[in-house]
Amino acid sequence: MSDEKPKKSAVFIVQVVMSSQNQTLGSQEIGDTQVLVDFKHKKETRQRIAAIRMKFKKPIYKDALNFYGIYLCNESQTKSMQESIVEANKELQEIDKSLHASVVFIPINIHEVERGELYGQVIAAIRYRILSDVIGKIEDKAGQLNKQSKDAMARMIKRLKTVNVLNDPEIDNRLDEILERILKEDVEVVRKDLKAEMNITSSRIGFIQF
Repeated sequence: MSDEKPKKSAVFIVQVVMSSQNQTLGSQEIGDTQVLVDFKHKKETRQRIAAIRMKFKKPIYKDALNFYGIYLCNESQTKSMQESIVEANKELQEIDKSLHASVVFIPINIHEVERGELYGQVIAAIRYRILSDVIGKIEDKAGQLNKQSKDAMARMIKRLKTVNVLNDPEIDNRLDEILERILKEDVEVVRKDLKAEMNITSSRIGFIQF
């Protein structure tokens, strides 16, 4: 049996760049509190651009980790993000050739992260995101979940594993433990415990400095 540790996935800062629906040709002050704006596109076109931005931008960021306003993803996530942004660019170009969409991945030196305090901060942010999402999903539930709700929770836990951008095995194990408890125990008890855990986790991510 090999003693080699599993290879860690690369981690990236991910930034989606998409043309705004509110591009202007100019503006003119018409009073102390009013500005006349000359938009580049008509209202209907602006609404179409806004719809495309929402359709593609939100899902791309949804499974990334929001770390103090910086979105992190791992290498396994970049392919689907790139595929989504290609489709977004295509739809924008169909409206106007001047419109575009792209995604930028900035690599992070994960070995430097592991040696510093930042690793613990990222882990805490991952835990907080996971706990927040799970609590939100079971917020209004009590007692034992029905089969439909259990299946939905299982799908959610699987999706949340993509938020573990550092591929930390303890995070995946914690997710499995949470799911096991939700499937077997009174969710009101589980929710109370998770809220207490989230409060502790929150205190650990409150003092980072950039």
